[in-house]
Amino acid sequence: MGRFGPIAWCHDDDERHRADPVRVDFDSLAAGYSRAMSHLDHAATKELDKAEIDPRLRELIRIRASQLNGCAYCIDMHTRDARAIGETEQRIYGLAAWRETPYFTPR
Repeated sequence: MGRFGPIAWCHDDDERHRADPVRVDFDSLAAGYSRAMSHLDHAATKELDKAEIDPRLRELIRIRASQLNGCAYCIDMHTRDARAIGETEQRIYGLAAWRETPYFTPR
């Protein structure tokens, strides 16, 4: 089910996140909206896969957006997801200052 913060929405199908605290449970309050956002997230992910965007890069983008939005729940979720697919701790930790690190390519 989807989970929403005050600024950003992040979709999460993974059962391990179900017990995490949620600021607002849009699944209960606005189920149609939650389903629509879930479909949008899946469609966007499919398009990124078609464009051969590395899943690790996709998660780094989600982490960075969550940092900018100030959503601790989403930062936690996306860093877990990134680590689960092989992203390094070093790159995750350096993400907030990515321009200053040697860990990222121009892509």
